[in-house]
Amino acid sequence: MSEEPSATRPYPSGFFGPLWRSLVPSSLWERLPTIRNWLLLAVAVRVALMPLTMSVDGETTAYVATVLAYKGQLILSNDPPPVYYLTAALLEPFRPILANTPVQFFTGNGVYTPSALPQALAATSPGFGVIATIIKIPYLFFDLGIALLLLRLAPSARVAVLALQIWALNPFAIYVSYVVGQYDVIATFFLVLCIYFFIRHRYLASGIALGLATLFQIWPLVVLPIVLIYLGRNTPHARQWARPMLSYVVPVVAGLGALALIYHFQTVSYQSANLALGGDQLDGFYGTVLYNRGTVSQPLVQGITTFLGFTVAFSTMSPLGDMVILVAVVYFAILLFLAYGPRLEPMAVPALASAFLLTYFAFSVFFVQWFLWAQPFVVLVVATDVRRLLPLYLILFIPYLIYSWLFGAPLWGQLLLMVYPPSYYWRSPLLVLNAAGLPGLLLANISRAFLTAVCLFFAYRAYREYVGVRSAAPPDGPRGVVENPPASGAPRAPVEP
Repeated sequence: MSEEPSATRPYPSGFFGPLWRSLVPSSLWERLPTIRNWLLLAVAVRVALMPLTMSVDGETTAYVATVLAYKGQLILSNDPPPVYYLTAALLEPFRPILANTPVQFFTGNGVYTPSALPQALAATSPGFGVIATIIKIPYLFFDLGIALLLLRLAPSARVAVLALQIWALNPFAIYVSYVVGQYDVIATFFLVLCIYFFIRHRYLASGIALGLATLFQIWPLVVLPIVLIYLGRNTPHARQWARPMLSYVVPVVAGLGALALIYHFQTVSYQSANLALGGDQLDGFYGTVLYNRGTVSQPLVQGITTFLGFTVAFSTMSPLGDMVILVAVVYFAILLFLAYGPRLEPMAVPALASAFLLTYFAFSVFFVQWFLWAQPFVVLVVATDVRRLLPLYLILFIPYLIYSWLFGAPLWGQLLLMVYPPSYYWRSPLLVLNAAGLPGLLLANISRAFLTAVCLFFAYRAYREYVGVRSAAPPDGPRGVVENPPASGAPRAPVEP
């Protein structure tokens, strides 16, 4: 969309005029009242949920960040340290108003079995809603940042406003960030920002955004080879490719290096736990060893191994343990298509990346918060055909929610600990159905099948919208188009087929 000002467009004025002029493209100024109202609605819904619900993972973020803020010690875990630094920095100015009881549960020296018990006790304590709200404040800003970036990534004003409206009440974004209380929206925002700068050929800014995304989660690295191959394919000479390549590689390596330095130099606080606990309970640093679901692991590679550890794979007859990982095949096929297929427009990069993520969700066990990763680009696809695709997109939330029940109480009753402590003992709806003689697991599997089918369908629509029907022009001009057509009656030059 054009962002150039026009004399015919209304000019945002008043006290907040400069702010709106910087946030909203000039091509959308005439729709500013609609945009403003939907943003206010988005804020109201999200703020209302902040102090009410949180999963054990969100409570763990509060736990680690509180220890870091009060003791200056970091409890290492599967999650990246920058999340805790950000949260601890937010908690610091609010220390005078934080309730003492949840803080004592987090910073005391008690030994608990299971090790997640202090999180549950803190969540049921008076005043924990303040801590939960503070933790979710940055999620709100990154969330609104995605909404504003969608305005600039949409191909038209109509699609831009529709995308904003869908995102404002997006059930996946609201559920992940404000019900479950997960921080995935941070990395998702930086990835969308990376794509925004990429399609405007501001590669250094795009690379810095990607480097910031990898500070908060490892999964944005899947975009790096896609971007580099695209740039290499569309750069005439290798020497010209070196500069944009370094614009991405250097920030990403710097981000990973910063994580390594944190693990090496940060003063740590080790949890005490009963090492005889089962794999579901033994999760985190104990002594000097990281356990992930009962297995010894390494923090820098944990994200990658978890990402690939639960995907559909085909085993050969060999006794060597030879397996073909389906999502890896899809990813390499995308890279080969970029390298050897037709030249594509820049928006093909996020389309192919989101298609890969959707394929991953289709054929892998994934944590519910991961589903947020692809949602901004899925929303853009839905907004292009809103009458047909929006109902399907909203219906998708039902099997997604049923799928979350597979994870048991942490994503069911325990979400409501802050408002109803007895919910800690609620069983998953699937267990309730099974106990009543109903096919709870079958319901989950059928819902999973529908989730898989819709993910693959949206992956196809992302390909069709931004890859299959749009190809970039070669360096010497668009194929099949005569830039200066001859006068009427004059012979036409042949057009390349």
